[in-house]
Amino acid sequence: MQVHLSPDQEAHLIELAVRDGRTRDQLVQEPLEQFFAADADFIEAAMKGLSSLSRGETFDARTSQ
Repeated sequence: MQVHLSPDQEAHLIELAVRDGRTRDQLVQEPLEQFFAADADFIEAAMKGLSSLSRGETFDARTSQ
């Protein structure tokens, strides 16, 4: 897979890689993994919410403490 970066983005990525002693791939893969994990957490929470709604359960943040 290829990702197209602007020249400024690529230069910044190279600078970070050199500074941190990591490869460009490593620098890109770590935040992608965090994004995928956050996305999975969001989907799980949304599905739980939909399941609760289908059972008639509701939650009112204005009255809950």
